[in-house]
Amino acid sequence: VTLPLVLLMCLGVFLYVAALEWFADHNKHWFPMCYDNIDDNDVRFCAMIIQGPSVMNAVLIEIMDNLYLKLARWLTTLENYRTVEEHENQLILKRMPFHLINCNASLLYLAFYAQDLTRLRRRLWILMVGMQCLDNVKEVAMPSLMLWFQGGLNPSHTKEHLVHSTKEDKINHIIVQRRQTPYKDTFSDFKEMILQYCYVTLYAPIFPLAPLFAYLNNLIEARSDFFKLINIYGLQRPYAKHADGIGIWSRLLYVISIVAVLVNCGLLGIYLAPDMSDMHRCCLIFFLEHIILLVKVCVDWSNPDVPKWTALDERRRFLNTQAKHTLKKAA
Repeated sequence: VTLPLVLLMCLGVFLYVAALEWFADHNKHWFPMCYDNIDDNDVRFCAMIIQGPSVMNAVLIEIMDNLYLKLARWLTTLENYRTVEEHENQLILKRMPFHLINCNASLLYLAFYAQDLTRLRRRLWILMVGMQCLDNVKEVAMPSLMLWFQGGLNPSHTKEHLVHSTKEDKINHIIVQRRQTPYKDTFSDFKEMILQYCYVTLYAPIFPLAPLFAYLNNLIEARSDFFKLINIYGLQRPYAKHADGIGIWSRLLYVISIVAVLVNCGLLGIYLAPDMSDMHRCCLIFFLEHIILLVKVCVDWSNPDVPKWTALDERRRFLNTQAKHTLKKAA
């Protein structure tokens, strides 16, 4: 059941991308005055016409992502996994591939099929910069608005009244936490970082400012995440949980890094060698891709995640602990 429904949703993405690009292509015929660089044109109207497909794409991405979120949760609940960790991992595996396809379908269409760098950069600007700024605003503003609709906080529940250690102030602090919006999980935070990493690694050759915008966004993101957890109008503070790494997200990053090599080689082959024949271009892309992947494998092999001396030290400690337990049992 899962695979046909996921493929059906992906088909929906391809259909709306095709319709959107058809609309964008016909904009030049319907509104030629916005593309002829005449000074007496209405700047605002032409900006809406030119940027309209990109904004519509961002809206459709959000709609499709919300629809698929409900479908993925229903499917994962239906599969009834034994542990919470298995449930969360399967939910991530269902959501992230579709989310990445949903966010990159129109970009890949413009990059490889339409081969329109101007529209591609414009679309990247809207999706990467505009949507990330909007996400930061939502993270800070939405909890405050929800709390305001619930009736707000009592003035005596402010931070100045919570610094004391009286019993009444402790109760007030509990009331504040109770009325705040619960912090569900880290999926949305990881999703933003994964998508940002995807944009930077896939389209850096044609959008060189992507790493700079990613860096600036991360500076803002770190403070907005901090603000939404410490602000009395923010989210409830989550309970700390022990985790051995970032789990399945590391596999997604690894897959994205491989796909990024393929996409970057394809972009270089198309835009740096436009006069080459298709056969020679494919050979060039094939050669570059194999060389880069070979270098990547060599770097991974020469730099393991756990250094050799650390692994030996951990092994030595484990054997010492095991020997001590054996001696205690023998005694």
